[in-house]
Amino acid sequence: MTFTAQPMREPARIGSSESQASILTGPAVTSPSQISPRDGSRDRSDGCLICGKPRPSMRALYCDDACKQRAFRLRHRASTHVDVAILRRELQRRKVLVTHTIYQCGTCGEQYVGERRCPDCHTFNKGLGLGGNCPDCDTPILLTDLLGEEGLSTA
Repeated sequence: MTFTAQPMREPARIGSSESQASILTGPAVTSPSQISPRDGSRDRSDGCLICGKPRPSMRALYCDDACKQRAFRLRHRASTHVDVAILRRELQRRKVLVTHTIYQCGTCGEQYVGERRCPDCHTFNKGLGLGGNCPDCDTPILLTDLLGEEGLSTA
């Protein structure tokens, strides 16, 4: 196997016509107000994102550690609003919808989590809704009982 050297192209020299053409056809010089800001805006005059007080520097988002901590807690707050339709679809996609559904026997009235047939009466149970076992007393509890009607939505 033989290697042959390829001729290298020389870079354009400052006095050459190639470099002058690229300089002349290049973008026009823009004013600082037309340049898009990076890493935050230099012209932004608003204050802290939480309280509105002046920030210690132009790059800072919050005025002090307390506002920074409040912003973190607001970002990581657990949502108490549950969309039942989305939750049901996700459980169905994972193939665990039956295990998270509470069923009630029509004959004896007993409630079961994840059991479609009553073990005592041997009849099919009616599905009440999504839920699980209570961690303290191990009784079935519906999601609507835990969150109430205002914490749930059906889409």
